[in-house]
Order: sequence, then structure tokens, then C-alpha cells
Amino acid sequence: MTSSKETIPSLKGLAPIGTAPHEQFLPESTPAEKTEISISALQHHDYFLRLKKRVEKNWNLPEGVRFSEGTTILSVLINRDGSLSSSKMVSSSGQALFDYEALQAVKTSAPFEPPPPELIGKDGKFAIRFSFHYLSGKGFQLG
Repeated sequence: MTSSKETIPSLKGLAPIGTAPHEQFLPESTPAEKTEISISALQHHDYFLRLKKRVEKNWNLPEGVRFSEGTTILSVLINRDGSLSSSKMVSSSGQALFDYEALQAVKTSAPFEPPPPELIGKDGKFAIRFSFHYLSGKGFQLG
């Protein structure tokens, strides 16, 4: 759960987390919901897409993955200069190779473009979640 001061905007599978100075929420969203879209997230849509494309470019889809579906979710902290502060798995797909390749994609993608100042939290970091999906018959997707 998030506190009333924390936001988790979600934009096509990218879910930035952390606090930004001037968050404004759409009228139908509340801080208790799992997915929120803040005005700040909408203003920085292009930045989120560039992050996603950079990670996708470095994601080596593992051969031989044998499961019907799964999702690996990573929590990533990016420093204000774009360097990677940390990346950790918050949810496993249940397939070790798939999880490993997701972590490697983020590590290989660093350094990132520095985040816009409005997205940087009080700790000097920008937090974002990446979801790596596999669905049998549909293939792989980074959301």
C-alpha cells in the first residue's frame, strides 16, 4: 500500500513510484488504488517511453522458457544523474532464467537518461517498476 504522499502512476505498464513535489491526481483516482495516473506522469510520458525502449533493446529473451505464463516485476531506483542505484525483484515469474534476464536487461541498460527533476524523490532518486511478461502463444512483452 502507498501512503497518501506516495504515488504510483502507471503508464502502459511502467509504474513510477516515489514522491514528486507537485502531484495532482485525476478526479477518479485515489492514493489507495494500485494504479494511478498523475499529471506528472502524463507530462513525462516521453521519458517513460524512452526508458521502456532502452530496456527492451537490452532484454535478451531466454530460449527454452517452458511455462504457460509468468510475470517478473522489478523495482528500480535511478539516481538523478541517470546511474542505476539499485534493481530488485519484487515478484518472480517462477522461472529463474526469465527472472535473471529481466534483471540483466535493466543492469545492461544503465546508465539511463537523467530523470526530469519533478520525478526525483526527496532521496534524490527516481523509482520505477518494470513488468516483464510471458504469455504462451503470445510471446514476451515488457510493460
